Amino acid sequence: MRVLLRKCLRGHNNLFEWSATGKTWYKINYKRIVPLHNGDTDPFKALEPFRNAMTKMRFYAGFHIAVFEGNYDREKKVLKVTL
Repeated sequence: MRVLLRKCLRGHNNLFEWSATGKTWYKINYKRIVPLHNGDTDPFKALEPFRNAMTKMRFYAGFHIAVFEGNYDREKKVLKVTL
């Protein structure tokens, strides 16, 4: 599924929110982001799409949304980023 990422609009400086549909936005808890790698030797390489989306968002002054691939596990409340 695609995950949308934007800067928090509620006045929190340099914080991000994510959404799956664009209707409901959730603040990012960085402790609950898990990389899902495809058997590569470096499991943190799976977080590269998320890091690229965050880097892209830091340099935009206005309203902008970045997209990356991920999955949300409702039971564990974990955002899984896929490569």
